[in-house]
Amino acid sequence: MPRHTIRSRLCSFCALVFVSLLLCGCAMPALAQPHATPDPAIGGMMAQVQTSTLRDRTNQLSGVKPALIGGSPYTFQTRETESGEPIEKATQFAYEFLAARGLAASYHNWRGC
Repeated sequence: MPRHTIRSRLCSFCALVFVSLLLCGCAMPALAQPHATPDPAIGGMMAQVQTSTLRDRTNQLSGVKPALIGGSPYTFQTRETESGEPIEKATQFAYEFLAARGLAASYHNWRGC
């Protein structure tokens, strides 16, 4: 498999995982430090994460079930970063999710890995 294809798939996978965690309010823990004091704000966020919500968002972004984007159902057929419409729809999905929760969301140009 060509190197750029592997890198593209890895970037797509990383983006999917990041967006899934972001949409579920999940925070990735920092590397364990001896004698570190847990941050209560992070603990509070982690307590709000539900497995069913994480599974639902992952299923929507991976095409297992349709996602509601722009008021219409859309089923992802690929997770390739440079796929055109699918990556645009994934971006719109994340934007709409954040905006619906009152968070400031904006689009930025991105050129890939």
